[in-house]
Amino acid sequence: MPHEEAPSRAMQITNEAGIQGVRDVSYKKVQQGDGRNQVASKTRVFDSALDYYAIGWAGGISGLIGPAVSGRYGQFVAWVPESEASSGEEAVAKTKALLENRAFWPELENNLKHKWNWQAQPRRMPYGDNQMNTLLNPVKSFVFTPPPLVDAPAFVGGKAYGPIYFLAPNIPDWNKKKTNIENFSRISSALPDWIYLYQPVLESDKLVPAMYNKGEILVFVTQPK
Repeated sequence: MPHEEAPSRAMQITNEAGIQGVRDVSYKKVQQGDGRNQVASKTRVFDSALDYYAIGWAGGISGLIGPAVSGRYGQFVAWVPESEASSGEEAVAKTKALLENRAFWPELENNLKHKWNWQAQPRRMPYGDNQMNTLLNPVKSFVFTPPPLVDAPAFVGGKAYGPIYFLAPNIPDWNKKKTNIENFSRISSALPDWIYLYQPVLESDKLVPAMYNKGEILVFVTQPK
């Protein structure tokens, strides 16, 4: 990374979470990208980033995907502040209940023929993590244990239980008036600020890999120092 560029906020979050498989692109390259073949609707993400990502595999997208595998999976990551729970067990139960709240998924209830009954299954490691980490951390990989109270990342602050991972559901484009980007942004706005949603570029029809937090879309574009 050039000395005049700093990691994006999205990259800082995925690094703290141990999520692999995506990397930043230079903000200079984004500014130089054109909008050919753009299919993503306009959102609060700045237009030049959408233009750059939408160039296609021969352009921007191929530069975003790293060698690891956990970046293939959308996932919620939570660091539950100690003010929100008194134990790791309570932290897991509270996060699970929040994610499974049907009020967060209104279009699914309204548009799917069957009842929306997705269940959030917690893990102590990112989904799809590489085989070496699985070998070195067999308990975290195969046996779920509630998280301890740890020093939270700087963007959370204080002490927190975590990280706790939940595989995000595969969301169809259930509302034709909204893109998935807009839907995920709206869903995240209903969740506490200590829950982050990571969606990779390889899922469904989404073009922009991003982190979502309280309705804000954080893209993997370096920041000027």
